Amino acid sequence: MSSRKLWATVAAAKGARPQTIESRTTIDPAVSVHGHVDEYGHPAHLHLRNTSLALVSRAPLANIESYRKRMGWTFPWYSSADNDFNVDFGRTTSKGEMFGLSVFLRDGNDIYRTYFTEHRGVEELGSVWSFLDRTPYGRQEGWEDSPSGWPQTAPYTWWRRHDVY
Repeated sequence: MSSRKLWATVAAAKGARPQTIESRTTIDPAVSVHGHVDEYGHPAHLHLRNTSLALVSRAPLANIESYRKRMGWTFPWYSSADNDFNVDFGRTTSKGEMFGLSVFLRDGNDIYRTYFTEHRGVEELGSVWSFLDRTPYGRQEGWEDSPSGWPQTAPYTWWRRHDVY
């Protein structure tokens, strides 16, 4: 599978929304970068704002699924083991695999990478608010300057318990 085909798979996955936050991580126990996934908020809040969250790792899918089950994570998680996805985004180099976080916007068949951070920049992320603030359409609240026709609500009026949506 090509790198572009993997991204198209992630962007078009069941339930994928126009905005996708993609966290590139590893399941290597010698590397502690996967710990940030434990801090991610419930995805239902992101979904209500047309935003998906997905993880990508170079490990084979069977290893990913086993690890995801062990950790109790429900986020969609894709393998880039058989393509250049990580290389294309500079996350796999001669020094090894590195983590990072990207935000993508899908507009019809076009996909744009609108945000990227790595290393310490990932540490401050994980709450619904910090994720939405890095997407092109933000929190989609009335105080923001959003594109015409994009849904907006008064601040905090859309927020519910995740089992109520």
